[in-house]
Amino acid sequence: MPCKDDFIVDVKADKGKIMLSTVSVAKDFSTSTATIWESTDEGEYWKKVFEKQFVSDEAGEIYINAVIHFVGQGGILQIYQWPKDNTKAEYSKIYYLNDFENGLMEEVKSNCDMKNLGTTYLLKENNLYGWDVMSGELLCLNLKNGNVQKNKFNDVDMLLDVVFHGSSAYITYLSRENVYRGMKYNVLEQRKEDAPVFETMIKEFGENGYSLIAGVRFYPVKGF
Repeated sequence: MPCKDDFIVDVKADKGKIMLSTVSVAKDFSTSTATIWESTDEGEYWKKVFEKQFVSDEAGEIYINAVIHFVGQGGILQIYQWPKDNTKAEYSKIYYLNDFENGLMEEVKSNCDMKNLGTTYLLKENNLYGWDVMSGELLCLNLKNGNVQKNKFNDVDMLLDVVFHGSSAYITYLSRENVYRGMKYNVLEQRKEDAPVFETMIKEFGENGYSLIAGVRFYPVKGF
């Protein structure tokens, strides 16, 4: 671990490299620093390839947190701010980083509130696909013009987990009938796909009383 006091946000392994996204936050939440580390020798040595500190709009009264999640060959930087006496008044900004080493990042303007955008994305032809974790809607954000398209799933009451495998998302959710369910959904073609093993596994976990909200993650393998 390159920095023991930082919190690990995301991990990426690609072409012999390991990349870590970390964040450190001041004790009073007045500043937040997002950092990208890279190792080419399985973690023996780490090189800092990106770092940026963000300052609260009003130190002491408004808290700030900045995190980077890897997507494509770059990352999505989300900056959250919220008044200390009203966490529900949170607001956020989103930046797209397509070049860590040169520190290039561009703020993504959107025509809707993106503060509930989840942390798992698919990037395809300037479109960022992700989920609103509160409403359960699939969001398609155009990084060029900020337009957002939404797709609502009628059966989803609460999203528990989303894992991408190519253009397919494996979704674990709580249905409106309060039942744990799993769904495989192709975000580019906007259709459900057959995944009987995955669906059965989620159902059995729910029937046996496991708490999927507690951080159980499902990673797709061939044959699902």
